[in-house]
Amino acid sequence: MWEALLGLFAGFILFMTISVIASKIFQKPALGGGDIKLAAMLGVFIGWDRIIIALFISSALALIFVTVYYLIYGKRISTLSFGPFLVVSAMIILPYKQVIIEFVLSTYTNQYIILNK
Repeated sequence: MWEALLGLFAGFILFMTISVIASKIFQKPALGGGDIKLAAMLGVFIGWDRIIIALFISSALALIFVTVYYLIYGKRISTLSFGPFLVVSAMIILPYKQVIIEFVLSTYTNQYIILNK
């Protein structure tokens, strides 16, 4: 129960912070309210630590999509829904929760043993 609440707040705060900072930088709305609510609910299902990884995976998927679109059609996308990329990243993470966490932590730090105790 507490992990679900922590995931809810982590997803909401993470995406709300990104939205506020990006809106200040670009002088226009960066993330819609639906993306923030979706991230909060995904935080409930996949956990607070995995919502951070989902942000990176979904950003990478969106970057790949935009790049391929530009290479095929030769024009830029002015607006892009981020929700589908969040959902796909959650679908990638859900079956492999612990494996992904161990891989990320073992790649970037030697602290992954602490989480398994």
